[in-house]
Order: sequence, then C-alpha cells, then structure tokens
Amino acid sequence: MKYQDNIILTENNYIQYETDLSNLYNKVFEEPPYNEKLSSEELKKKFQKWFTRKDNMVILKLENETPISFCVGYRACCVEEEKEEDGSPKDGWETWKTIKKKLNLREIYFIDELGTLLEHQGQGYATKLMEHLIYSNTDQYSKFLLKTRKNSKAVELYEDKFHFNRLNSRLQPRNYIFFYLDKTIKKVRYMMLLPAKVNVCGEELVNVNHYNKEILLQKADIGLFPYENGGEYGKVREEVAKKLSRVNEKLMKRYEHYRLNVSYGFRSMDIQNRAFHEQREKMAKKKMTFNTLYDFVEEIHRFIAVPTVAGHPTGGAVDLTIKDIERDDFLDMGSLIYEFSSDRVTWEAKGLTLEQKRNRQILYDLMVSEGFAPFWGEWWHYSYGDREWSVYYNKPHAIYDQIK
Repeated sequence: MKYQDNIILTENNYIQYETDLSNLYNKVFEEPPYNEKLSSEELKKKFQKWFTRKDNMVILKLENETPISFCVGYRACCVEEEKEEDGSPKDGWETWKTIKKKLNLREIYFIDELGTLLEHQGQGYATKLMEHLIYSNTDQYSKFLLKTRKNSKAVELYEDKFHFNRLNSRLQPRNYIFFYLDKTIKKVRYMMLLPAKVNVCGEELVNVNHYNKEILLQKADIGLFPYENGGEYGKVREEVAKKLSRVNEKLMKRYEHYRLNVSYGFRSMDIQNRAFHEQREKMAKKKMTFNTLYDFVEEIHRFIAVPTVAGHPTGGAVDLTIKDIERDDFLDMGSLIYEFSSDRVTWEAKGLTLEQKRNRQILYDLMVSEGFAPFWGEWWHYSYGDREWSVYYNKPHAIYDQIK
C-alpha cells in the first residue's frame, strides 16, 4: 500500500466525503472501548473545526471507494477544551492544562483521531496513515503528542511501531493515556566532544557480521575515504557487532527481504588524518570567512571528523544503509552514502518524499533501539561507545578510544 493511495481532505473537498466520513466515524467509535455515537450535526461541527486548525491534516483511506480508515492532526496549541453534557470538563482536560504549562504546544503536532473499521484492523492501514501524517509534518515539527483510551488497541501501535513514550503517570487521566514522541536529533558539535572523557574497556575488533552472517558488507560507490587493503573497514568493536546483529534480526523479522548493509566500520587514524587534512585544504582554498579558528575546524568536522575525536578510528562507528535483497537494490534514503554534493544528506534535509523519510526512520528506529547515537549531519552514520555517543546520551564517559 502506497501513501498515494490515501486521500487528503481539505475544507474544499471534504464535502463530497462528508456522509461517508460521518458513517465511518460512528462505526469506529460506537464500538468498545469508545461507545460514542454523534449526531450528524455534532459530526459536522467536529469536521468543520478540524479544518480551521493550524496545519490541519485529515487523511482518508478508501477500499473499493468505501472509507475504511482515517487519521487527523494539527498544531497542538489549537486543541480546545471539551466538556460533558453537564458542562464539566471531559476526562483528561485537567491533564492537558498541566501539559500546556510544561510543553510549548506551538512546537508540537497533535494527533487527534485515528480510526479503522473493526473488520479491517490488523492489516496495516492505521500504521500507514500514522506514517503519512507524521512524515508529512516532520519538516516543521519534531515533536508529536496524542491521547487515546487506556484499553485501546492503538496503544501497542503507538508504543511498538512508532516508539511513543507515555507521559509521567502522575499526569495521566483516569481513562486515557497521553503519549509523547520527540524526534529531535541532538546536534553534537566538535567543541562539545573536546571535554568528553574516555574509560577504555579493551574490546577487540571483530568482523561486522561476526554474529550475524546476514549483515552485508559493501563499499560505497562514492566517498571521501579510501579503503585499506585487508578489509579493516569491515571490522567494529565486539559489542558493536553484537548490537548490529540484533538490529539485523529485528529488521529481518519485520521486513523479510531487508538486510543491513555496512559501507564502513573501523577506519585507521592514518586514513582519517589524510582525509581531514585534504578537506581542510579544500575549504581553505574557498577563502570562506570564519570568526575564529574553532569555527573553521567546526565546519571541516561536519564533513570529516577531527581525528582525535572521530568515531570510526575507535571501531565504534558505522556507515550503513538497508538493502532489499529481493530487488537487489538499496532503499531510497534521498541521497547516496557520502553524497555530500547533495543537500539531502542531513537529518534536516527538506523536500524528501514520504518513502525516503520512512526508509530513514526504519534505520533510525532500529539503530536507536540498540543504543546507537545518530549523527545529525549524515543519515547513514551511527556510533556506540565513542565520544559522540557519550555526549549524545549524556554518558559519564566514552568506552572506546582511537586505535593507533
């Protein structure tokens, strides 16, 4: 099922779907645990409110021209107080007022509604609609919030598929759960790495697929780094290899034909030094203006890490992507590994398609689930145990130092 199969409703076109949407809404929410059925007038008011809210998005999934699933979202600060028939606040509103004090709702996207007909549940429609809604808004929002009933089947979807976290239990209302997702990737700069301490653990290097032979090792087609003879680029620290093995197992369980494909693991200090100095000379020739020497080094570091703090020479960093072995092709991530001529290599890249965002997110979710730290400037770079990892996760020290 592709995202283009979904219909985006707007204030101008929703009228033609109003009756079908009303029927769908009531069929979904008249079932337990919701037990809610609205009149046609109440539904009309609800739909009209959706389209008046900032950055609203209403997505409808049809099957044989019949709506079977829908999803609704908008900027969180647009949420309005809901009241019971007696005028008292609905369950959860007191919690919402507390949330407003703790979070900047202007920076958060609120997922208001998600529903699928009972007979179509478990077929992936809700997942696709959520992906469509979230990835369509990541250019502007990195934080997402939603509320659902405690015994809703969607709880598993939010936690397991999208990695939403429950808000503090003291904030939770009686019958609902508030979930929060922060997709912000911290920018770890060179200057932040300088004070990082290292407590060396003494792990050896092993082949990247030592614990999982299904992990692929294939050199990148382009790049700034030469490959050494002897296959050292295919080695990582032992714990890194174990973690990659678990990542690949999760990947294969979810997508039978997908495999991790590592392009670079360990990189010698000799190669890192040469690459850094070449990049420094290249940038110096551009005669760019910097306020300080540190600013100049910081800019080089964005492309080639300063050798003394770089992750690859520790054996803790990997450059990798995902390959579909059935198609014998890599997933489209928006750019190639090391394609620095493209403006799409960073996590802040604009103009990515929904499929490209989804593919990046698959890799990100799996790697982060095993404790790897992403690098904001390159979608393919992850590390564990090095200085960047320790700073990213506020660890007291790194556990891998440069191998010389």
